[in-house]
Formats: sequence, C-alpha cells, structure tokens
Amino acid sequence: MLGIENVLTKLSLACIALGSQKNFAKKYGMSAAYVNDVLNYKREPGEKILRALNLKKVVGYVRISIFLSVLTLLLSVGVAQAEPIAQMPLSELKGLIVRVDTLKQREKLQAELIGHLREKDKVQTDYITKIEQANETIQVYATKLEQVNAQLEQQLADRPIDWVLVAEVAATTLTARWGGGHVWRWGKALMGR
Repeated sequence: MLGIENVLTKLSLACIALGSQKNFAKKYGMSAAYVNDVLNYKREPGEKILRALNLKKVVGYVRISIFLSVLTLLLSVGVAQAEPIAQMPLSELKGLIVRVDTLKQREKLQAELIGHLREKDKVQTDYITKIEQANETIQVYATKLEQVNAQLEQQLADRPIDWVLVAEVAATTLTARWGGGHVWRWGKALMGR
C-alpha cells in the first residue's frame, strides 16, 4: 500500500520520464493545471492519474504501534535530540513519524531511480561502443576498397588501349541505340575494315 507521498513521487517521476507535466497530461487526457495541482497538494489524484500510474485507490485501516514507531524515530534522530521529541504532543509525534516514513520511502524510490538511470547510461554506452566498432569496420573496408581501386587503375594504366575494340563497342552501342547501317559503316571505316 502506498501513501500519498509515494503516489506523488511516482507522478513526478512519470512527468520527468515524459519530459514535462504538460506531456504527461496530454498523453493521459487531462489538463496540465490538474497535474500541477495534484503535485502541489492542492487536489488529490483522481481516477485518470491513478490509472496512468497503474494504481487504484483503496481505503483501509491499520493499527499503529506507537511504541515501535517512537522507538524507531528516537533511534533515527539520536539520543541528543530525543528529549524534545519526548515532550511533543502525541498528534505532532504521529505526524513526525509519518514524515520519517515518507522520507524513507522517498529515499528508496530515489535509489531505484538512480539504479534505472545507471542502467540507461550503461545501455547508451554499449550502443555507442557498437557504433564506434561499426565505424571502424566501415573504415577498414573503405581502405581495402581504395587499395583495390588503386590496383585496378594501375593494371589499366599498364595495358595499352585497344582502339579497335573501343570503336567496335561505340559502333555497336550507337547501332543498338539508333539503328541504321550508316553508323555501322562509320564504325567499320574508323576501324579500317
């Protein structure tokens, strides 16, 4: 069972995850002013917010062991600060206990959020590493391609040009493209045949 503080913390984290209160409100069909009012304790979270957070409102009653709560509170604040707490009215003491519990729950949620952020950073780092590896592989293949092109250019430079072959290819291409015997005759004349 979550207290109102936990619900508001979840709402705040959901707004952060979507970029803003406005984005959260738009996504779940409510006004940004309503989301802001809930986060600032002006209104209680309604059905839409609870549904968006995958929560349901449940009314319940629990027995409070005041002795255990006071003992936990005294241990958490230390002996030096225990005297003012012992002189507090019971209603204030209950409120203080609730705030301490809320702070503990908030710390737990913050620790979970930090864990998720670290996991996200690891995934991003792994992705960047894979991209860098792919870029290195591409660079290796580009270098090999440049070497092959250089070899082909050298081989072509070493071989004399066969002008007869060039003329036959040109004549055949022209004949195939436009047809007609005059192109073929011109090609033969060029080749000396």
